[in-house]
Amino acid sequence: MTGMEAFKRALRLLGYTDMEGETDAVSSGELYKRALAIVDQLCGELSLLESGKTETVTSLHAALPLSEKSARHILPYGVAMFLAAGRGDGDSQRLFAALYTQKLTLLSHPGERRVDVLPRGCDV
Repeated sequence: MTGMEAFKRALRLLGYTDMEGETDAVSSGELYKRALAIVDQLCGELSLLESGKTETVTSLHAALPLSEKSARHILPYGVAMFLAAGRGDGDSQRLFAALYTQKLTLLSHPGERRVDVLPRGCDV
């Protein structure tokens, strides 16, 4: 998946499309100008959660440095959150912020060893 595909999916999720569901670069020109910065910011966050390393995106037309799960099922919701905030669309921003946060739980985090926190020799 490319950054442009994630961006266009976010526009469709927000309903910022024409009657056929297609995005229009002319009417959404300001959104297109910010697309790379938004996708890069979110990819850095998601790649850090996935692999512990921050990856950057330098072109919307290149493949994203994310797993398929993150690119298809998490990233578009984060992009939609930022786009709605930039347009002053508070209701959509809150909705997509909640969805993005919820979908972040889809990322599997490496398990950490838990140790017993009760002191030994203590009668309970």
